[in-house]
This record gives sequence, C-alpha cells and structure tokens, in this order.
Amino acid sequence: MSIMSFLRITKKKLAVGLLFPVAAVVMLVLGFVCDEVLGLGTSAITHAIYSAANYAYCSIFLPLTFVDSDSSAPALFKIALLLTPISWYLLACMLVALLSKRGESEA
Repeated sequence: MSIMSFLRITKKKLAVGLLFPVAAVVMLVLGFVCDEVLGLGTSAITHAIYSAANYAYCSIFLPLTFVDSDSSAPALFKIALLLTPISWYLLACMLVALLSKRGESEA
C-alpha cells in the first residue's frame, strides 16, 4: 500500500474520522446521565464511563492536550485546533487500513 492510497480521502475515512469526537461526546453525556439524572454518582459504572470518556478525550483531542489555553500563545492554540481534525483523519486512515488488512488475511 502506497502512502498516497493510505491518505486518499474517501467517504468511509471521513465517516470514521467524524465518529471519534461523536463517540467521546456520547460517552461524556452517558456519564452525565448516570451521574446527575439517574443519581448513580458513586457507582462503579459511572466511574468507568467517566474514565473511558477521559481516555477518549485524551486520545481524540491529543493536539489540544499539549496546549494550555490560559498561558500559551493564541497562534499555538490555533495550530492545535487545526491539527485536531487532521489527527482524526490520520486515525481514521490507520483504522480503515487495519480493517482492510484484516479482511484480506481472512479471505
């Protein structure tokens, strides 16, 4: 597989790339519902959901985790904002490539 075919923009890669932030938000909302709405704030389920959401946010918004919005330069923050969707797309490319390799090896 060449680098150009790896980075080629497809609908599948764009859809997978958009699933990353949606999944993180859904997990955070699920934790909020368990904590505030259902009153399960001290349960192990709520702690597990919040922990998974924290790991998802740290990996999905990786460029933003290295920037302190209070003390960093505005240009650096804008660069991190620009790199975030690029990292989503690269993650989607890797995931689609791994899944296609898995499909080839099973056949």
